[in-house]
Amino acid sequence: MKGLLSSILFLFICANTFAQDSLVYKSIAQEFIKLLVEKQYDQASLLFDFKSSQKYNPVYLKKTWLGIQSQTGEFLIASEFNSKKNADGNSVLITCEFQFITLNIKTSFDKQNKISLIEFLPAKTLSSSISDYNPPPYVKKRRIKEEEIYFKTDVFLIPGVYTRPKCKRKTPLVILVHDFGPLDRDATLGSNKIFMDLALGLASKGIAVIRYDKRSFVYAARMIERYGENITIMEETISDVISAVNLAKTLKRVDSEKIYVLGHGIGGMVSPRIASMKQDLAGIIIMAGNARPLEDMLLEQSRYLSEISVSQGGLTDAEKIQLYQLEDQIMAVKNPNLNSNTPASELPMNLSSSYWIDMNNYNQISAAKNASIPMLFLQGQRDFQVTLTDFSIWKKELEELEQVSFKLYAELNHMFIEGSGMSVPKEYLIKGNVPGYVITDISKWLKNRKLDDKH
Repeated sequence: MKGLLSSILFLFICANTFAQDSLVYKSIAQEFIKLLVEKQYDQASLLFDFKSSQKYNPVYLKKTWLGIQSQTGEFLIASEFNSKKNADGNSVLITCEFQFITLNIKTSFDKQNKISLIEFLPAKTLSSSISDYNPPPYVKKRRIKEEEIYFKTDVFLIPGVYTRPKCKRKTPLVILVHDFGPLDRDATLGSNKIFMDLALGLASKGIAVIRYDKRSFVYAARMIERYGENITIMEETISDVISAVNLAKTLKRVDSEKIYVLGHGIGGMVSPRIASMKQDLAGIIIMAGNARPLEDMLLEQSRYLSEISVSQGGLTDAEKIQLYQLEDQIMAVKNPNLNSNTPASELPMNLSSSYWIDMNNYNQISAAKNASIPMLFLQGQRDFQVTLTDFSIWKKELEELEQVSFKLYAELNHMFIEGSGMSVPKEYLIKGNVPGYVITDISKWLKNRKLDDKH
């Protein structure tokens, strides 16, 4: 009995010690995040051990923290602090919610309660396997097979899924290209997974699909470390699409002469550019791709949302300041004197001057005119992010080309999910699916390279 009591007392003391240590580590982690948010990078650097502080110096912390937000949107809140102890020591996993994504920041500690390492990790998202997915009626599970795939771009190994019909013949393949922001392979937003809808819907109709986690979703911090201020749409999106196309050509059940790119939002905008770099593509599909410059879209969206706020009681002072700041930042993008020395803080979304200079040098209309491949443009009439103005520009500039088709859907928003009335961001969180008629239209076009503008 005495031995048992001693063992219980020992376990109690150990548990109590860990609990006390856990509070200490959580407190330091909370202070670290607080200092980053308050831009006190000098003080944040003092929380590291001497050796680590050489790397995690104030300049590095500022560059990393602001660089992360250029990919994730603004920091909103640190919602959870979870302490862990293992063979490597103690750590705290901080769940941070940003404008576009939730990230885990892992802070590891040495024996002196100093931070020795920080890691930015994607938070766990809902599983993208078929078994955990509540599919719409057009998905025929028995006709589909999914395989995990990986491809490498630069030093980054990109994980994804190859969805194919269960058949022995070679099939066309579509590669899905994300909209702006760090998105997973399903383009998950709230409960909606429009890329999963597209992949499973098209595979049910005999068309293979590749979708993958966006590089900024998996490697946001490593991208900042590798490229610094030099990240452009090439590193964010295009290079990985090209790698995916190269992988697709090696898949034995894929018809290598029928590989297509389908881009949503900014992914649609850059699809003609991708086609100019991979001239063996069979065609491109542009879903809600902007025909106008990206900065013009941002300003239009902000003014649209401001009008809604006014109708609901007026803009707050903070909202007015944000709108004025955005207007100034857009003027900076359009300034002929924009150069590599222009700080990201003076530009929209805290994106670097390299990003905006690259965008300024790209004209998606000209690229589309020179593509000489079949193109399909799909647009939701309720879309407030990429509007009918853009759809009309595409039609006006390209409709005389023989291989171009256009389709407008009256009830769809930017996510290609049905709704009614004025579209607002909160409707993106209402569960829905890409309608079956969109899947059917894409399938018909892929088979015939032509689509009537009727629904």
